[in-house]
Amino acid sequence: MMEIEMASLFGKSGTLGNDAEVTDGTLGVLNDVISGLTGNDTLFSYVGDDTLSGGEGNDVLHDEAVLGVSGNDNLNGDDGNDTLFGGLGNDTLNGGADTDTATYQNSTAAVDVDLNRTTQIGGFAQGDRLISIENVNGSGFSDRLVGNSLANKLQGLNGNDAIFGGIGNDSLYGGNGRDALDGGNDNDYLDGGAENDQLTGGSGHDQMFGGSGRDLLNGGSGNDRMDGGTDHDILNGDIGNDSITGGSGNDVLTGGLDNDSLDGGDGDDRLDGGAGSDLVHGGLGNDTVMASTGDTLFGDSGTDTLDFTNMSTPVQLIGGNNQINLVSGTFGTTTFSGFENVIGTSNIDTITGNSSANRLEGMAGSDTVLGGFGNDSVFGGDGNDSVDGGFDSDQVFGGAGNDVVSGGSGTDTVSGDAGDDVMSGGSGNDRMDGGSGNDQMHGDAGDDVMNGGTGNDVMAGDSGNDVMTGFLGNDTLTGGDGNDRLDGSFDNDRVEGGAGADVLNGGTGNDVLVGDAGADVLTGGSGADVFVFRASTDSLNQLGGADLITDFEVGIDRFDFSGLDADAATAGDQAFSLVLGGNAAGTIHVEHFGAGADAITQIAVNMDADGNPDLIVQLTGNVNLGLGDFLL
Repeated sequence: MMEIEMASLFGKSGTLGNDAEVTDGTLGVLNDVISGLTGNDTLFSYVGDDTLSGGEGNDVLHDEAVLGVSGNDNLNGDDGNDTLFGGLGNDTLNGGADTDTATYQNSTAAVDVDLNRTTQIGGFAQGDRLISIENVNGSGFSDRLVGNSLANKLQGLNGNDAIFGGIGNDSLYGGNGRDALDGGNDNDYLDGGAENDQLTGGSGHDQMFGGSGRDLLNGGSGNDRMDGGTDHDILNGDIGNDSITGGSGNDVLTGGLDNDSLDGGDGDDRLDGGAGSDLVHGGLGNDTVMASTGDTLFGDSGTDTLDFTNMSTPVQLIGGNNQINLVSGTFGTTTFSGFENVIGTSNIDTITGNSSANRLEGMAGSDTVLGGFGNDSVFGGDGNDSVDGGFDSDQVFGGAGNDVVSGGSGTDTVSGDAGDDVMSGGSGNDRMDGGSGNDQMHGDAGDDVMNGGTGNDVMAGDSGNDVMTGFLGNDTLTGGDGNDRLDGSFDNDRVEGGAGADVLNGGTGNDVLVGDAGADVLTGGSGADVFVFRASTDSLNQLGGADLITDFEVGIDRFDFSGLDADAATAGDQAFSLVLGGNAAGTIHVEHFGAGADAITQIAVNMDADGNPDLIVQLTGNVNLGLGDFLL
């Protein structure tokens, strides 16, 4: 406690010491005058309309030593960088010389302080006059703070605050809460603090830090320095040569006009330099970088994507060494390095991947996209594209348009999508989907799974044990070599097993089923189906060599033997005769074996006079066939 002397009957003044505290201990209502003189003093008012003068030094003046009491007090900081605490009552806070702060951190409600306004409102600021005050601290509530033409420091503290710097080189701090900070004119410093904030630099060369939370930063005009901080932020440089860092989190960075420097930092970021000759680093994480003319772009760590959708001219990219140089005519030179994935333009692009696991997208235009080595994801996009997965195990999508789509070598997933596509699985065990449109699908080598999708599709399994489904449309399915499973599914399909022991299902509709060579199992499904036999090798007369038809419906389904010559020893193409028995050349007879669930109906086809059937077809159940069930 400093030594004091009476300045008046109820006034007090200090000596020249520092850290003085002078209080009025009287509980009555006294209008005190307390002067700190020189030194860094701390002064408190109490009950009554008091006047506190800090004098020289960096003083702290408290309006009310005990919260909850009021008085219309005058706080004068005088010389030095003083801090004046506003309390209840219509107070006058006069900072005096140097840089002074009015603080309402003890207020029990939000304050609205505008340094351009004569009288303040809200909370402890209600009715206060602020004179020669450069800095303001808000309350623990949602405050509104507005600076003047000086270099102000405005701090929102807790609450969802709105802080406006105005003219001058200001420092704005949001603190805790969802704050909105606007630097206004000149060169400002903005710090959002905790939670989700919105920062606007305005004109001038600003420094902006989002802090923690999901923040939105807009640089405005001027050469700004921006850092999103933690969490997922959106940063827009706007006008000027800006330096933008995303920080941690999955951020969106846009340079805007002029020559900007962007760094995504940690996280999976999206970066767009905008106009101008920009330097862009994706940083850590799996980033997407928008390409523009004149830029220098680096993917850096992670699996990064180079996006050309902003470009108006076609690109030709060959990524053999993962370093891509693009010259775009009158658009100048743009350099790229460290990218694994590419998104093309709306024009006719040529894109080739490298040995990495690339994701290549042609977008609009009739593009040529080749995955190359690596397990790639390749997309043709809109237009009539040529898409090839290349080597290894790829995912290949034609997109809209009439595409030529190939999986290449490896175990691939191939999709034609919309349009009338020509598709091939290549070597490997592939999965193919025609999508919509009338597609042509070739499984090639390997055990393939094929789905025609909608439209009238033509599907060929080639070698391997294939599984094929026509789905919607009048489809043609051919298994080829191997033991295949073919399902026409809906509508009127033609299903051919090819070589091997195949399982054929016509599905709904009036289908044509051809088992071809091998011991096949044929199911017509609903509708009027035709079972076609074109050679004696289609269903052999030997144990385990005959075809089995599981659901023949008399009077609805039919057998077609018209493609066979009934009597090879007679010139011309002879027709068969349906007989009750015997094995004469040119005859077909029906036999029944077993009973109940074990009943079998057998059709014996004789094409020569050796006394042995040349072709045997078996049906489940005891089926009474008549002449109308055959095309002979």
